[in-house]
Amino acid sequence: MKIRSFTGLLRLPLGLCFAINLCSASGPAPPGISRITDAILTTDETVRRELVELDRLLDSKPALEDVLRTSIDRMDDERFRRSMPEIEILLIQRPGIVPALKVERHFLIYRHVLRRTRGPLLRADMIAFDTFLRANPEIRRKLDDAPSQIVAGDFLMAHPSLAGFFEQHPSLSSVLLGPLASPGPRKGSGPPADHELPDKATPAQPSGSSRTILDRP
Repeated sequence: MKIRSFTGLLRLPLGLCFAINLCSASGPAPPGISRITDAILTTDETVRRELVELDRLLDSKPALEDVLRTSIDRMDDERFRRSMPEIEILLIQRPGIVPALKVERHFLIYRHVLRRTRGPLLRADMIAFDTFLRANPEIRRKLDDAPSQIVAGDFLMAHPSLAGFFEQHPSLSSVLLGPLASPGPRKGSGPPADHELPDKATPAQPSGSSRTILDRP
Protein backbone atom coordinates (compact mmCIF):
# COMPACT_ATOMS: atom_id res chain seq x y z
CA MET A 1 0.00 0.00 0.00
CA LYS A 2 1.43 3.38 -0.97
CA ILE A 3 1.05 6.23 1.51
CA ARG A 4 0.89 9.49 -0.43
CA SER A 5 1.77 11.76 2.47
CA PHE A 6 3.23 11.59 5.96
CA THR A 7 0.20 13.29 7.45
CA GLY A 8 -1.96 10.60 5.83
CA LEU A 9 -0.62 8.27 8.52
CA LEU A 10 -2.79 10.17 11.00
CA ARG A 11 -5.82 8.38 9.57
CA LEU A 12 -4.38 4.86 9.34
CA PRO A 13 -5.56 2.10 11.72
CA LEU A 14 -3.07 1.06 14.38
CA GLY A 15 -2.53 -2.42 12.94
CA LEU A 16 -1.74 -1.07 9.49
CA CYS A 17 0.76 1.43 10.90
CA PHE A 18 2.38 -1.48 12.77
CA ALA A 19 2.71 -3.50 9.57
CA ILE A 20 4.11 -0.55 7.64
CA ASN A 21 6.66 0.06 10.37
CA LEU A 22 7.85 -3.54 10.32
CA CYS A 23 8.18 -3.59 6.55
CA SER A 24 9.91 -0.21 6.41
CA ALA A 25 12.28 -0.47 9.35
CA SER A 26 13.30 -4.09 9.68
CA GLY A 27 15.30 -4.49 6.50
CA PRO A 28 19.02 -3.74 6.21
CA ALA A 29 20.25 -0.39 4.97
CA PRO A 30 21.38 -0.40 1.32
CA PRO A 31 25.10 -1.10 0.75
CA GLY A 32 27.23 2.00 1.20
CA ILE A 33 24.64 3.78 3.37
CA SER A 34 26.06 4.86 6.72
CA ARG A 35 24.11 4.13 9.92
CA ILE A 36 24.63 5.80 13.27
CA THR A 37 24.85 3.88 16.52
CA ASP A 38 24.98 6.80 18.96
CA ALA A 39 23.61 10.33 19.24
CA ILE A 40 26.84 11.97 18.08
CA LEU A 41 27.27 13.25 14.52
CA THR A 42 30.65 14.98 14.71
CA THR A 43 33.91 13.26 13.81
CA ASP A 44 35.88 15.50 16.20
CA GLU A 45 37.46 13.00 18.59
CA THR A 46 37.66 15.43 21.51
CA VAL A 47 33.96 16.25 21.27
CA ARG A 48 33.04 12.60 20.77
CA ARG A 49 35.00 11.57 23.85
CA GLU A 50 33.22 14.12 26.04
CA LEU A 51 29.78 13.16 24.76
CA VAL A 52 30.41 9.41 25.04
CA GLU A 53 31.22 9.94 28.73
CA LEU A 54 28.16 12.16 29.15
CA ASP A 55 26.03 9.53 27.42
CA ARG A 56 27.15 6.89 29.93
CA LEU A 57 26.52 9.21 32.86
CA LEU A 58 23.00 10.10 31.69
CA ASP A 59 22.09 6.42 31.35
CA SER A 60 22.31 6.22 35.13
CA LYS A 61 20.92 9.71 35.85
CA PRO A 62 17.90 10.31 33.59
CA ALA A 63 16.66 13.25 35.69
CA LEU A 64 19.93 15.07 35.00
CA GLU A 65 19.33 14.62 31.27
CA ASP A 66 16.03 16.52 31.50
CA VAL A 67 17.70 19.37 33.40
CA LEU A 68 20.56 19.58 30.90
CA ARG A 69 18.31 19.48 27.85
CA THR A 70 16.07 22.31 29.05
CA SER A 71 18.99 24.52 30.15
CA ILE A 72 21.55 23.79 27.46
CA ASP A 73 21.70 27.42 26.26
CA ARG A 74 22.30 28.78 29.78
CA MET A 75 25.28 26.72 30.85
CA ASP A 76 27.68 29.64 30.29
CA ASP A 77 25.68 31.73 32.77
CA GLU A 78 27.49 31.48 36.11
CA ARG A 79 24.46 32.72 38.06
CA PHE A 80 22.30 30.00 36.53
CA ARG A 81 24.93 27.34 37.21
CA ARG A 82 25.15 28.34 40.87
CA SER A 83 21.38 27.97 41.13
CA MET A 84 21.56 24.41 39.74
CA PRO A 85 24.00 22.45 41.94
CA GLU A 86 23.77 19.24 39.88
CA ILE A 87 24.76 21.16 36.73
CA GLU A 88 27.53 23.05 38.53
CA ILE A 89 29.06 19.85 39.91
CA LEU A 90 28.92 18.13 36.51
CA LEU A 91 30.58 21.05 34.71
CA ILE A 92 33.30 21.36 37.35
CA GLN A 93 34.07 17.66 36.93
CA ARG A 94 33.82 17.74 33.12
CA PRO A 95 34.37 21.30 31.82
CA GLY A 96 34.63 20.00 28.26
CA ILE A 97 30.89 19.26 28.17
CA VAL A 98 29.91 22.89 27.49
CA PRO A 99 32.01 23.30 24.30
CA ALA A 100 31.05 19.76 23.22
CA LEU A 101 27.33 20.56 23.49
CA LYS A 102 27.87 23.76 21.52
CA VAL A 103 29.22 21.65 18.67
CA GLU A 104 26.52 18.97 19.07
CA ARG A 105 23.64 21.27 20.03
CA HIS A 106 20.99 18.59 19.47
CA PHE A 107 22.77 15.68 21.16
CA LEU A 108 20.17 15.39 23.94
CA ILE A 109 17.25 15.41 21.49
CA TYR A 110 18.99 12.70 19.45
CA ARG A 111 19.38 10.53 22.57
CA HIS A 112 15.59 10.49 22.79
CA VAL A 113 15.24 9.73 19.08
CA LEU A 114 17.63 6.78 19.40
CA ARG A 115 15.74 5.39 22.41
CA ARG A 116 12.41 5.36 20.61
CA THR A 117 13.59 3.73 17.38
CA ARG A 118 13.88 0.01 16.63
CA GLY A 119 15.23 0.26 13.10
CA PRO A 120 18.51 1.67 11.79
CA LEU A 121 19.02 5.42 11.75
CA LEU A 122 20.83 6.69 8.69
CA ARG A 123 23.56 9.27 9.15
CA ALA A 124 22.32 11.31 6.19
CA ASP A 125 18.84 11.55 7.78
CA MET A 126 20.22 12.75 11.10
CA ILE A 127 22.50 15.31 9.45
CA ALA A 128 19.46 16.61 7.55
CA PHE A 129 17.47 16.69 10.82
CA ASP A 130 20.30 18.63 12.47
CA THR A 131 20.13 21.20 9.67
CA PHE A 132 16.34 21.38 10.04
CA LEU A 133 16.51 22.02 13.80
CA ARG A 134 19.14 24.74 13.35
CA ALA A 135 16.84 26.44 10.84
CA ASN A 136 13.78 26.06 13.10
CA PRO A 137 14.79 27.16 16.62
CA GLU A 138 11.17 27.38 17.82
CA ILE A 139 10.62 23.68 17.09
CA ARG A 140 14.00 22.85 18.60
CA ARG A 141 13.13 24.68 21.84
CA LYS A 142 9.84 22.80 22.11
CA LEU A 143 11.61 19.48 21.57
CA ASP A 144 14.15 20.46 24.22
CA ASP A 145 11.23 20.91 26.61
CA ALA A 146 9.47 17.67 25.63
CA PRO A 147 11.20 15.51 22.98
CA SER A 148 8.38 12.93 23.07
CA GLN A 149 6.34 15.43 21.02
CA ILE A 150 8.41 14.56 17.98
CA VAL A 151 5.74 12.18 16.63
CA ALA A 152 2.69 13.55 18.48
CA GLY A 153 -0.14 14.13 16.01
CA ASP A 154 -1.16 17.49 17.50
CA PHE A 155 2.45 18.70 17.47
CA LEU A 156 2.96 17.73 13.82
CA MET A 157 -0.29 19.40 12.80
CA ALA A 158 0.80 22.57 14.60
CA HIS A 159 4.22 22.42 12.92
CA PRO A 160 3.68 21.39 9.28
CA SER A 161 7.32 22.07 8.46
CA LEU A 162 8.32 19.18 10.75
CA ALA A 163 5.66 16.93 9.21
CA GLY A 164 6.97 17.94 5.79
CA PHE A 165 10.52 17.10 6.84
CA PHE A 166 9.46 13.60 7.89
CA GLU A 167 7.57 13.17 4.63
CA GLN A 168 10.78 13.99 2.76
CA HIS A 169 12.77 11.52 4.90
CA PRO A 170 10.66 8.33 5.06
CA SER A 171 13.60 6.23 6.23
CA LEU A 172 13.63 8.32 9.42
CA SER A 173 9.88 8.62 9.95
CA SER A 174 9.37 4.88 9.41
CA VAL A 175 11.52 3.98 12.43
CA LEU A 176 9.82 6.61 14.61
CA LEU A 177 6.17 5.85 13.91
CA GLY A 178 5.55 2.22 14.80
CA PRO A 179 4.47 0.90 18.21
CA LEU A 180 7.76 -0.96 18.47
CA ALA A 181 9.45 2.43 18.46
CA SER A 182 7.89 3.70 21.68
CA PRO A 183 10.37 4.29 24.52
CA GLY A 184 9.74 2.84 27.96
CA PRO A 185 8.18 5.43 30.26
CA ARG A 186 10.22 6.88 33.08
CA LYS A 187 8.98 6.88 36.64
CA GLY A 188 6.28 9.49 36.96
CA SER A 189 6.19 10.23 33.23
CA GLY A 190 2.69 8.89 32.54
CA PRO A 191 0.75 5.64 32.13
CA PRO A 192 2.80 2.47 31.51
CA ALA A 193 3.05 0.81 28.14
CA ASP A 194 0.58 -2.01 27.35
CA HIS A 195 3.17 -4.73 27.95
CA GLU A 196 3.91 -3.32 31.43
CA LEU A 197 0.29 -3.35 32.60
CA PRO A 198 -0.95 -6.09 34.96
CA ASP A 199 -2.91 -8.92 33.38
CA LYS A 200 -6.39 -7.93 32.20
CA ALA A 201 -5.70 -4.25 32.87
CA THR A 202 -7.09 -1.77 30.42
CA PRO A 203 -4.51 0.74 29.16
CA ALA A 204 -5.28 4.36 29.91
CA GLN A 205 -6.18 6.44 26.88
CA PRO A 206 -3.87 9.44 26.34
CA SER A 207 -5.40 12.79 25.59
CA GLY A 208 -4.39 16.16 24.22
CA SER A 209 -0.93 16.73 22.81
CA SER A 210 0.42 13.55 24.40
CA ARG A 211 -1.44 11.44 21.83
CA THR A 212 0.83 10.10 19.17
CA ILE A 213 0.05 9.52 15.53
CA LEU A 214 -0.59 5.87 16.23
CA ASP A 215 -3.23 6.66 18.85
CA ARG A 216 -5.45 8.27 16.21
CA PRO A 217 -8.49 6.23 15.06
